[in-house]
Amino acid sequence: MLRYLKYRIELRRLRKAQSRVREEYQRAYREGVQRGFDDGELSIVGQDSHELENWVQYHQTKYLESICQALIIPLPEKQNTEFYFKFIFDDDEGDRFILTTAGIHHVRGKIREEKKAQREIYGFWFAMITGILGALIGLVSVLKK
Repeated sequence: MLRYLKYRIELRRLRKAQSRVREEYQRAYREGVQRGFDDGELSIVGQDSHELENWVQYHQTKYLESICQALIIPLPEKQNTEFYFKFIFDDDEGDRFILTTAGIHHVRGKIREEKKAQREIYGFWFAMITGILGALIGLVSVLKK
């Protein structure tokens, strides 16, 4: 639960930053229309927006990876370009692997399958214990007569 809360707080922070960048882009676009387009300023703001979108996807990737580690689910190979892409943020960590839309869909499907299997195990034991208790209550009621 704590992992999910951290994830949601970070996503909220990034969404606010995205809305600020979108507003800045719209302001720059309106000013560009008035004085003749300045592609350099618009491309810088657009690049910032793209980088923020990749930060959101990166945090989604980290969250899904942490769930997979907790459930002991193998992740796809990072060299698989169908499920991952590389992005370099302007920091010291270098390349970061981010799940693509297909990768997120694949990983979430695996998580759902594992959680369903765990629920089925608990459901089996619950039904068995309930059945045994019912049989014992019936046996006790028959023996008392």
